[in-house]
Amino acid sequence: MKYKILNLSIAIIFSAILLNSCKKDDPDPVAVVDPQDVELYQGAVATAGNVWYKKDATILNKASNSGHSDPKLRVRFNSTAAVKLDTAGKVISGSIFDSNSLVTKELYDASGTLLRYAVMCKAPSSPNADAYGWVWGVYRANGDVEHSATLKGSGCTGCHNGVVGNIDLTTMNVSHP
Repeated sequence: MKYKILNLSIAIIFSAILLNSCKKDDPDPVAVVDPQDVELYQGAVATAGNVWYKKDATILNKASNSGHSDPKLRVRFNSTAAVKLDTAGKVISGSIFDSNSLVTKELYDASGTLLRYAVMCKAPSSPNADAYGWVWGVYRANGDVEHSATLKGSGCTGCHNGVVGNIDLTTMNVSHP
């Protein structure tokens, strides 16, 4: 999968160069994928060492207070983030996630087809980090960027921070107790 993303990145860059050299009079900008988006997507699809919320990989119905339009989801934590889960697999109250914690929300349609990944990564030193130290991104299952890390969580932090009882902007304990 790493090679697929790398090949996709190379193809995008080559296409951008080719399009710019052939269309000198075209004022439309060519979309460039930020390297952090590639990194977040790669983290989202890598499942080795991840722990499912409540230690259960069952696809859940979304909560009524969810800002995501997709009707089903499941959430997993990379090994760094998983140290903030209790023995039942829920986020420990009052936790602050360590740098390199990655939380991936898989979003599904009603039939259970994976549509996208919503990702949050604790990376306070990143230029894409929000005020809380998280870098956010939303990616289609095929890797296309829907919400770039460069947006610094706009469209994400308002909802996550607005959920009463969130734990370092994670909301699963509230939405799926």
